[in-house]
Amino acid sequence: MSLAVLFSLLKSQHIRDIDHALAISLQRLQPDTSELVCIATALVSKAHSLGHSCIPVDKFNDLLREASSMPSALLPEASEFLDALQASGWVGKDTGTAENCLLVLDGNAIALKRYWAYEDRLARALRQRLAIDIDPVSVATQKFWEQLFSSDLNSAQAIAAKRACEASFFLLTGGPGTGKTATIGRLLQILNYQANENSSRLRVGLAAPTGKAATRLSESLRATREPTESQQQNNEHANIEIIEAKTLHRLLVSKPNSVQFLHDAQHPLPLDVLIVDEASMIDLPLMCKLLEALPAQARLILVGDPDQLPSVETGNVLRACCDAIAQRSDSQQHRVQLDRVYRQAADSDIGVAAQTVLSGDSGQFIHGLRQSTYRGLHWQSADTQGLEKIIQHQALAHYQTIQHAASLEDAIKLCREFRVLCAARESSAGSIAINRFISERLKKKNETDFYIGRLCLVTENTAREQLFNGDIGLCWPDEHGTMRIWVETAAGLKAWHPANFPAHEDAFAITIHKSQGSEFDRVLLVLPDASHRVLSRELLYTGLTRARKEIQLLASQESLSAAISRPNQRWSRLTQRLLQDKP
Repeated sequence: MSLAVLFSLLKSQHIRDIDHALAISLQRLQPDTSELVCIATALVSKAHSLGHSCIPVDKFNDLLREASSMPSALLPEASEFLDALQASGWVGKDTGTAENCLLVLDGNAIALKRYWAYEDRLARALRQRLAIDIDPVSVATQKFWEQLFSSDLNSAQAIAAKRACEASFFLLTGGPGTGKTATIGRLLQILNYQANENSSRLRVGLAAPTGKAATRLSESLRATREPTESQQQNNEHANIEIIEAKTLHRLLVSKPNSVQFLHDAQHPLPLDVLIVDEASMIDLPLMCKLLEALPAQARLILVGDPDQLPSVETGNVLRACCDAIAQRSDSQQHRVQLDRVYRQAADSDIGVAAQTVLSGDSGQFIHGLRQSTYRGLHWQSADTQGLEKIIQHQALAHYQTIQHAASLEDAIKLCREFRVLCAARESSAGSIAINRFISERLKKKNETDFYIGRLCLVTENTAREQLFNGDIGLCWPDEHGTMRIWVETAAGLKAWHPANFPAHEDAFAITIHKSQGSEFDRVLLVLPDASHRVLSRELLYTGLTRARKEIQLLASQESLSAAISRPNQRWSRLTQRLLQDKP
């Protein structure tokens, strides 16, 4: 076999230029490198770009089908790849030989050493945390807990709040509207009571992966901090210290021009408890760095919805943790799933529709759409002309209303009400095309790029400006008439001069990935044609659950069937590593 196979994979777009360049560099550095090792290297590199932390050698052909719909070169049998990899000096076979290598062969799965190390380090840190015993709550704290949940001590929220106080590592999971934030609020009250009881200062941190998610968490917790009747009778515990949520990058303190953080194993976070919301969005490297920066005795509580889309980058950490905890004999002590929906509008069945999507029954879901079974969910299959008409009447009309708002506060409120969500960035139904369509009609002649009502999505992390990928700003003049870009942060509304605003793009339409951590009253959800590789069950579920009240769904029946029949799979060894006996 020659490197012609590798080139054919590049030509058919199954691998990228960077995958190809990495692979052929091995033979340049060591001419006797097997062609099979070069091909495996390119495929592993491509797998990481698709979110996999490793890839089983017998799944190479599955990867090719995921990477491109074009025909691919015929690959040798998995056994041939395994023989070549085991004989190669580029490949480490265990922890002892992985130090000076590019790849690591772990069982029948191959990974780039960097991601193998992230997964290994994360698993070690989580196993160590799971091995720590936490004393049960005191009698006094038990009574306080009973007062907090006097209406229903057997509710999942009540059970979760107590168990989170008695575990070194805890997962609080559930879909939108199931009361995760309300449970966090009660948990903070119990932690505060414990600290007062012990006359100690408990250092609690709140964090989320994005600025929007951190802001929503802070706002929601402020709304839940009304003291209960029992607390009002006991002023000692009536006032709870306000803890503002931070993005993970702010919490760890980003270093300029570096992927490392100020807080690490040598400089741990000054925390006793860390609660992280929207944990499904956290990728493998970031979760690894977070765990290593957290003191060994500090408790970690991850909150999120494992059925949502996994992180844009490598890994599906929350799902792997849930799967591992489910197989432990003490699983009930480390995870509570909230199932009861509290926030669903009385005239909306969006939550029911989302659960039907998760079941994988596309026939039932489409039948429900045809029969208008799901209140609040309106389906239309539109071509490009139909899409433009709907964008004109629904999205453009709303954004024009924002432009004519009476004040900044009114404009911000309108921004929270509606958004166009797209499955993809590119294609006629993608966020780039829709943003261009809307922007061309909102921007007046001779206006600068920063015009009243423009929504800007930050596309890079900037430690200096404390803005992060996914933050959204609104262009609006300040009291002096000078144009500013206003961003809702966990600390409140802040303004940036356009010249200081980091790399960004229009945010009238955003991808479903970028929408995670956000919710809107109304959503216009647009899917591409059925051949698009981005479609998945989790993507459709996540898009549907961004809406509180109403969704206009623009998608063909074929696209819906393709999405629901395609669960998002991330190859990983994290679940198996977490179940190992050694800490």
